[in-house]
Amino acid sequence: MVRTIFITHLPAFYKVNLYNEITKSKKISVWFLGNSTTEQRAKDFVPSEMNFDHWFVNPLSFQDRSRFLSSLRLIRKLSNQRSKEIIISGWDLIEFWLVILFFKKNNLSIVLESSAFESSSTGFKGFIKKFFLKRISKVYASGDNHIKLLKSLNFKGQILKTRGVGLINYNLKSKPLENYQKQFLYVGRLSKVKNLNFLINVFNKLPHLSLTLIGIGPIEDELKSLSGSNIKFVGSVNNKDLTKYFSKYNFLILPSYGEAWGLVVEEAFYNGLPVIISDKCGSVDLVKNNVNGYIFDPANEQELHNILIDITDKNYQFLKNNISKDFIVKKDKQQVNSYLS
Repeated sequence: MVRTIFITHLPAFYKVNLYNEITKSKKISVWFLGNSTTEQRAKDFVPSEMNFDHWFVNPLSFQDRSRFLSSLRLIRKLSNQRSKEIIISGWDLIEFWLVILFFKKNNLSIVLESSAFESSSTGFKGFIKKFFLKRISKVYASGDNHIKLLKSLNFKGQILKTRGVGLINYNLKSKPLENYQKQFLYVGRLSKVKNLNFLINVFNKLPHLSLTLIGIGPIEDELKSLSGSNIKFVGSVNNKDLTKYFSKYNFLILPSYGEAWGLVVEEAFYNGLPVIISDKCGSVDLVKNNVNGYIFDPANEQELHNILIDITDKNYQFLKNNISKDFIVKKDKQQVNSYLS
């Protein structure tokens, strides 16, 4: 008997890394609804090495799958399985809804990566989520803002805080710039939810600061047309190649006005880079304001402006020195252990 079955969207590298660690201590099987993604992503977003039992519910990309066939295959296979726990990755898919309707509550858990900032808890949507959670016995919540959402939905079951959504690639390792050279880095999708128009507006008013954006997305041309000469775009970079970029910058900056987590914050900390992060990002849990980074309101340009102009080499050194070398590794051990309890 497989003790735990995970049902999730697709084999993103950070999820695969997590499952590879869990399977060292616990027999698991992971069922992916699709084998890839049609979204624009780095070439190594979907890895090849999976050391755990796994099954692709559909031999197609996640976006191209048939929801109907996917649901049938999933229910048929689950009906012939015995497991102590079925863990589903959210409440946003018809397949997940069918699982909670067909199987016993005491077997069912959910990984919650939606936070109180990007997921509604009122009205019809709130009612639907409350109904869903009544069929769930345990929630693996990423952080405090995710737990806040559960509380607003009156969830009464067990809550385990994981402090993450997966594991970064530990082969990334570098050192940030030794001295403050006014170099700032953004890594992520170029999309509306990332609040990049806001970020560019701030840096356009601070031409003595340099901003580099790594990533691709639907608003790339719009952003380039708005950007001054102190802002440059690199395009897509493979995850394994981010190291050389982290070593050329002083800060990672993430201005999203809705971010379920923000794995790049962990990658920055692992490489010793302080961060400047929106208070609407899930990974704000990992940031201590004025200790290992800065936290700001993503609707307040003046607040971010003031943070940026007040940075000196002295406080850069202070922040950098407060990031311990094993901070992320220790944090990730807690994440893995939350699934082993």
